[in-house]
Amino acid sequence: MNVKVWTKPICSTCILEVAMKTIKMATSDENLQFKAIKKVLQILSEKFSENAMPVWISNEIFQEISKITRNPDPFEKIKKESNNIALKVAEKIRKHIYEGKTFNERLKRALAAAVTGNVIDFGTAKHEFDLNRLKDMYFEALEQGFSIDDSKHLLKMLKAKNPKILYIGDNAGEIAFDKLLIELFLEKGVDVTFVVKDKPISNDATLNDAKQVKLTKLVKVITTGSNNLGVNFNKVSKEFLEEFNKSTFTIAKG
Repeated sequence: MNVKVWTKPICSTCILEVAMKTIKMATSDENLQFKAIKKVLQILSEKFSENAMPVWISNEIFQEISKITRNPDPFEKIKKESNNIALKVAEKIRKHIYEGKTFNERLKRALAAAVTGNVIDFGTAKHEFDLNRLKDMYFEALEQGFSIDDSKHLLKMLKAKNPKILYIGDNAGEIAFDKLLIELFLEKGVDVTFVVKDKPISNDATLNDAKQVKLTKLVKVITTGSNNLGVNFNKVSKEFLEEFNKSTFTIAKG
């Protein structure tokens, strides 16, 4: 399979910035910080090129930082905080969603909520946001609408016979907003399987995060089988592949 690579020289600075942020969260020991950043620079020097996918390099960097600092989850504290705040905001948004008079109106609001949740990302360079503004951002997204709106295809799929959705989650906190959309799918009798990472990487959601926001009580939750950013089909579990092949529709957040 040919993969189009969109790598630009400036991608190196983003990778480095995120790496330094992660190192500082992983340890306060300056000796370990120096050791980790030297390893990051070595990886960038050896692996970064116009033909390399930044996500591949980032995967290796996150794993090396955890190994060197002996911290398997540098983002653990901030993920828990994101989940707690997002859950509270999601409850307020849920009320507004269900004030919609038609299913289409409720779906539009739930989609706006899922899009709003996508801003909760502490693992991206130059990306700043305020967790306390999530509710305002939801209404802003709803008012602005979507630049690309393919929701008509989603509605058509929901009307199909026995639809099955594989919903691939992204970040902790964000998944509390995904839950609002999933609740609407369940109203239509859709079979939903939610996917998280097998182990911590960046602030991506894991099974612990899914439990914290009570997604595991709502739908079947599985993991990709690895802790790679995105979905690396060379490293996914047999269970993930089975669910992927059985699904009639896939939603992949990122």
